[in-house]
Amino acid sequence: MRLLFCLALCAFACGSAPDIGGMYQISDYRIDHAGCGAGDPVPSAPAFFRAKKNTLLGHDFYAVDLCSSTDMASCTQGSLGVLLSEGNDTGWTGYYSISSAGQTSCELIYSDQRATLTGNTLRIEVKQHKQDDPSLTGSACDPKVATSRGTSMPCVEATLLVGNRVM
Repeated sequence: MRLLFCLALCAFACGSAPDIGGMYQISDYRIDHAGCGAGDPVPSAPAFFRAKKNTLLGHDFYAVDLCSSTDMASCTQGSLGVLLSEGNDTGWTGYYSISSAGQTSCELIYSDQRATLTGNTLRIEVKQHKQDDPSLTGSACDPKVATSRGTSMPCVEATLLVGNRVM
């Protein structure tokens, strides 16, 4: 399996983006495991999530973790796999691409991620796009192919996470 993670290197975009870092109380958490519809509420969802600012090679990005309380040490509920690396006027976006070569097919995955901050409310939307392509074998099964196909591949899962900043 090969992974391509895009970090935006645009200083202008990063400079104008809002700071979404902090702890948020979850007001809506839904997942559609069968496509990109509205989804169903997640049963027994944790009460909080954290958007944590990190730096890699001098460039900022945010990762999102689920938390059982406002205590940062409680953020062991798991990561959403959200890596927001490109800032804009209303929030942050990001994506990652994965390819996995099998004996008879190449599995391509593209995850499109968007976080929008309105006042103290952060809305995170993640859409997973996936496609098996038997025409790609060996080194032709590359994450760059998943990136180039992006959202044109079938959407197989959607996650919505909304929270109000508490810290």
